[in-house]
Amino acid sequence: MNVMPPIAPQVDAIEAGQAEVWLYFDAHNDLIGFGSIGSETISLRDGSKQRICVIPFLGIAAKFQGKPDGPKEERYSRRIFEGLIEEVRRRGLFQHVFLYVDPRNPSFDKFYPAFSFAEFDRIIEEGREWIIMHRSLIG
Repeated sequence: MNVMPPIAPQVDAIEAGQAEVWLYFDAHNDLIGFGSIGSETISLRDGSKQRICVIPFLGIAAKFQGKPDGPKEERYSRRIFEGLIEEVRRRGLFQHVFLYVDPRNPSFDKFYPAFSFAEFDRIIEEGREWIIMHRSLIG
């Protein structure tokens, strides 16, 4: 089964206490995908540090991408992502949620904005560019 990103980073994040990961299966016990919620400490421009909520991993198995057929709102990717956002909101620990997106990922300007995520910043980490996207949970 082709699931992106690889599972190893999720296991590392769980072991380090940086994320919780949920696995989603269909009625036949086939892995549909996974999603996670975590937090990290970032340095702000004024030198202070702040703990933020992140969605570090979201992956859909290749055979389930774009499924089920029908309205976009019913697709597994959207339902899993909505569930992650709702879980962050339900816990009430954070007023904002962030995620990192590869700018080559076509979801960066289509999928995530549909959930009110907007580009917040761009960073280079280990020679790779990432777009930091943000969504307020206030209101």
